[in-house]
Amino acid sequence: MGKGSTKRQHFVPRFYLRHFAGNDGMLSAYRRVDDRYFRMRPEGICSERFLYESRIGTGEDGDAFFQENRIEDELFEVEGRLSKGLDDLLECCERQDYVNERFEEGRLAVCDLVANLIARSPSFLASDRDHAAKIAEEFAREEKLTPGDWDLLGLIGLRGSLEPVADAAIMRFTLLSGDPKAPTSHIRDRLAGMRMIVLQASPVMPFISCSMPVSFIGITDDYSDFTATILPLSSKFAAMFADGQGAESYGRLSMEETVQFNSNALDGNGIWTTAFGRAVGPVKAAVNRCKELEHL
Repeated sequence: MGKGSTKRQHFVPRFYLRHFAGNDGMLSAYRRVDDRYFRMRPEGICSERFLYESRIGTGEDGDAFFQENRIEDELFEVEGRLSKGLDDLLECCERQDYVNERFEEGRLAVCDLVANLIARSPSFLASDRDHAAKIAEEFAREEKLTPGDWDLLGLIGLRGSLEPVADAAIMRFTLLSGDPKAPTSHIRDRLAGMRMIVLQASPVMPFISCSMPVSFIGITDDYSDFTATILPLSSKFAAMFADGQGAESYGRLSMEETVQFNSNALDGNGIWTTAFGRAVGPVKAAVNRCKELEHL
């Protein structure tokens, strides 16, 4: 394992997590699997060890990876752009200024962020990586490589397996290519054509988020279409994307409406593992509401 390797690789970017931290920089979190509440810094949640690495073996120095840290480094650059776009959007929201160029650029950055969050989720990646393994196995079975080709692969540490190459290639396609055929491109383009409504949380009940922050309504199996989407942007603001040309682009929620929004954000998808917010009260309120509905 190289010295430049990042062990803890986040599937929810840290810049996003920090928008839900308290004044002390800590998150109040709930872990679904063991029904436990805890406090943690953004660096400590919504991550997996070597999530974006394609393993080629284990040696005396530990795990070995194909193109080590390449995707993590490139995602870091993408995050810089998305972070700035989100910050610009939130600044416009604070001023309630929704008709300037900076807001529109921020809105488009949020469209990219939604697609990025979907692509990076472990469940989404697991499906793609399983497909990559099958492609590699089929390619090898059909004997499309010569003995000389296999020798060259051995020189770069692949040891007779194409799976790390296929794994890295499909992750790059999904996470970084921007290819119009990628499901994430469909999501981004669909959102860009929708109206975004900014919601503001109650002063006494902030928004929370979770390890799968995006909730879709009426989404198709291939992610090509959906009727609405919600995404908490920070403890104070959230975005709702919908079709139509309504006059309202902003809404202020009551305490009960904020609790309902938070519980809908959890209930809107079944793959989140951790919920988090700036204080434990709003997290518990949303989790308890979901338990009352017997959805947890």
